[in-house]
Amino acid sequence: MSLQHNVLILLSMTTPPVPKYFQVQEILRQKVLNLSEGDQIPPELELCQMFQVSRITIRKAIEGLVQEGLLVTIQGKGTFVARPKFAEKPRERFVNQITGFYGDMTSRGYQVSTQVLEQTLVFPDKVLIEKLKTEPDQRLIKIVRLRFVNEYPHHIVTTFLPHGRFGGIENCDLREGSLYALLRERYNAQLASARFVVEASTCSEIEAGLLNYPFAAPILVVYSQVFDPSGTPIIYGFSRLRADQSQMEFEVLTPLALGKNTSNGDYHEEGTAPNTKG
Repeated sequence: MSLQHNVLILLSMTTPPVPKYFQVQEILRQKVLNLSEGDQIPPELELCQMFQVSRITIRKAIEGLVQEGLLVTIQGKGTFVARPKFAEKPRERFVNQITGFYGDMTSRGYQVSTQVLEQTLVFPDKVLIEKLKTEPDQRLIKIVRLRFVNEYPHHIVTTFLPHGRFGGIENCDLREGSLYALLRERYNAQLASARFVVEASTCSEIEAGLLNYPFAAPILVVYSQVFDPSGTPIIYGFSRLRADQSQMEFEVLTPLALGKNTSNGDYHEEGTAPNTKG
């Protein structure tokens, strides 16, 4: 008995009030659960013939499984079985220290690896001149890395450093370990405080290929600016994270928690908080 015949029997056994797309979705779900990550499901036209339903019905069924995280659609390639979601999304913590993504994740048991996409010298544009308080003729080190968590692509991070302060980093092997730890150990960098801005965006075509993530899917963007004890910005960058696999955790410490006296003027509501993590 053919697969198509079995599918039609299952559809005919379903009570009429249940929408056709939902019937198809439930049958597809059972088949997907028996496949491996990365396996491609048949194209829409083939599924239309198999289920003898319209293309709109097939698309609605597939969209439901994509929303559940069982399937992922890659533009121009097809629909594939999605990677299993983490039991708990990797959560980057911004709490009372500046350890960086690598240090934060590995301290909690995650395996972090890196693919360096770009490592070069550039001249700053207007944004970088303002963020790093530099001059147009002062070169910066630009580092672009694809970060993996437990061997799965997680985010793309772009970092800018003043070449005058961190010269030589452009030639270092950054595939292993923490960039922040390297700056501390080799350059005696004092990462005293940090400022973060978080916003929502969408995945570009290039990012979709690198992150194995659908084009135009939600992306979480985290901009970071790290300062030395004098308040001079020494690191600026931004991370673009898969929204389906990422969380941010912030802890806010009030003057009472810090043991500060708000009446003597040493605490300010605005500005760079000294107890944050980059």
